[in-house]
Amino acid sequence: MSVENWSIQVARQTSELEKVKTSQFGLVPLCDELDRQDEFGELREDFLKLGVWTLQNPGPIFRAIMGEKKFSILVGMRPTQRHHLGHLTTMKELSWLQSKGGTPIFVFASHESGKAINREELKENMSVFSRFYAHFTQSTLPAKSTFLSDKADDGLRLLEDRVSEQIKLNKLLQLYGWNNEISVSQIRIVSMMVATFLYPSILHPEQPTIVLSDINQITHAEMTKIIARKLELQMPTFSYRMLLPSLEGPEKRMSIKDPNSTVFLSDDSDQVSRKMSRAFSGGRKTIEEQRVLGGEPLRCSFFKIANTLIDYNEATDMYTNCVSGSATCRECKLKHLPEITKKFSESKK
Repeated sequence: MSVENWSIQVARQTSELEKVKTSQFGLVPLCDELDRQDEFGELREDFLKLGVWTLQNPGPIFRAIMGEKKFSILVGMRPTQRHHLGHLTTMKELSWLQSKGGTPIFVFASHESGKAINREELKENMSVFSRFYAHFTQSTLPAKSTFLSDKADDGLRLLEDRVSEQIKLNKLLQLYGWNNEISVSQIRIVSMMVATFLYPSILHPEQPTIVLSDINQITHAEMTKIIARKLELQMPTFSYRMLLPSLEGPEKRMSIKDPNSTVFLSDDSDQVSRKMSRAFSGGRKTIEEQRVLGGEPLRCSFFKIANTLIDYNEATDMYTNCVSGSATCRECKLKHLPEITKKFSESKK
C-alpha cells in the first residue's frame, strides 16, 4: 500500500515547523524524496506511514533492510517514566523495525534521575514497557533484549571517556550556541549522549544502528557525526519522528509534564474517552461552513492523536471525511472513539 496524501501533508507540516534546523543540518524531509528514482522508495513510504518525517544517514539501514541483514535499534528510556501516546509512536516504529531484522538496545538515561538505577529497577522498568508494547503493537521483545543504564554500564562509561577526549570546547560552544557560562555537567551530558548513540557500534561492530529520536536531539546527532569520524566508528542512522500535539491544541506538544496534554497508556477507557472527547479539533466555525469547506485535520489534535491508535486505512477515511465536509467533528469523534477506547479497556484484562 502506497503512502496516502495525508501522511505526506503531516510530514510536510513538520518540516515547515522545523525549517531552521532542516536548513542548518542539511536534513531532507522524506516527503521531498518520494519522486526519487532508486530502490529505497518503498522504505521511505514505510517510514512516513510510521510517523517519521526525516532520516539522517539512512543508507546503512536501508541497505540492511533490503539485504535482510541484522541491525541494532537504539531506544532511549527514562527511568520510572509514565508512558503516554508519544511513546506509542516509538513502539510502533520499533515493532516495524524488529520485523525487518532489527534488534533493540535500551539505554536508560539515569543521569536524568540523578542516580544509577540497579538491575532490578531496570527489569521492572522493562517489564512495564514490554507489557504496553505487547498490547498496543501485538509484538514481543526478544527474550534476551539488551537493556542497561548509562551510569552503570562499564563499557559505555569507557566509551564516554574516549568521546570526552575528542570533544573540543570551541566546537562544542559553536555547535550548541552556548557561551562560557556553560556548566561542566551540561558538557558531560553531551559526552553521555554521543557515547550512547555510538555504543551499539561497539557492542555489534558488524551491524549498522538506527537511533529512534526526535528533532530535539539533532545537535547531539551532529556531534556524534564528528566524534564517530575521529574514533573511526560507524555513524548511526537517526530517525526523527513527528511529535504529537497537545490534546489542548496544536500550539503545544504532548508532554508528560502536563497531564492535561496527553493520554497515558495506563489510562482506563473512561479516562481516554473523556480526554479524547474534549481534544482540540480542526472544525470550522459553523456546521454549515464545515459541510461546504471541509475541516482542517492538519490543525486537529484529535486526528493526529487518533491515527496512532487506529488502522492506517481508517485514518485515511477519517481524513477524507473531514476534508470533504461529510463528517463534522462531533460525528468523527462519535464514530472513532469506541475503537480507540476499546484498546485501553482490553489492556486492563
